[in-house]
Amino acid sequence: MGCVRAWAWAWAWAWLLIILVKTTPAYGRVMCFNGGYCLYNRCICTEGFYGSRCQYDRDECATDNGGCEQECRNTLGSYMCCCSQGYKLGADKKSCHEVDECADHNGGCSHTCVNTAGSYECRCLPDHRLLPDGRTCLPPPVSSSVARVSCDVRNGGCEHHCQEQQGR
Repeated sequence: MGCVRAWAWAWAWAWLLIILVKTTPAYGRVMCFNGGYCLYNRCICTEGFYGSRCQYDRDECATDNGGCEQECRNTLGSYMCCCSQGYKLGADKKSCHEVDECADHNGGCSHTCVNTAGSYECRCLPDHRLLPDGRTCLPPPVSSSVARVSCDVRNGGCEHHCQEQQGR
């Protein structure tokens, strides 16, 4: 009778252990991080992670700049390519293409816009002056000698008589 009782208790404990293993998520299994999953008590990591428990982020930028033409930024589990000012990211998400700032509203320049590598500059017509805003051109000031000459040429374009005054 004693052997049967011991066997019955062993059987009961075995069933209890099976129930615990099936109902407790981490019991008897390896816990994987960052989206990794367990297969035969070993973590299979998702792309961008490594380690026995997928606990480390892989720095994709460390090898060949991540394939990026200009700048590579490592992110958690991935990476992204970025471009310097004056450039935009291409459709392949790796190459950078120069932006022609002059193509959009003449770059905001009042006269001439000149596209440069990664930027642009405004230029003025001869005798005009570029204001500190870097975009607006100011015409040369009118001098009294120019006014006197203008009256001499075809009466200054007026039908009335053009007469110069002192101080103006």
